[in-house]
Amino acid sequence: MAKTQKDAETVADAVIAAVEGFTGTMGGGLDVILASVDNDRQIAQDGIDEIYHHVDVMIVYKG
Repeated sequence: MAKTQKDAETVADAVIAAVEGFTGTMGGGLDVILASVDNDRQIAQDGIDEIYHHVDVMIVYKG
């Protein structure tokens, strides 16, 4: 979440860049085969003076 649209998009872009295509160990123990961004959208919330951006991430991992 952010106060401006530009800031919300900057944060969402950073999250997407951090996880898109990730392989390796995540969180100290999850063996990730591939992480990818499945969906990225802005969410409007009535009565709240902030911009919300929602990023869905799909993680394929070894169990």
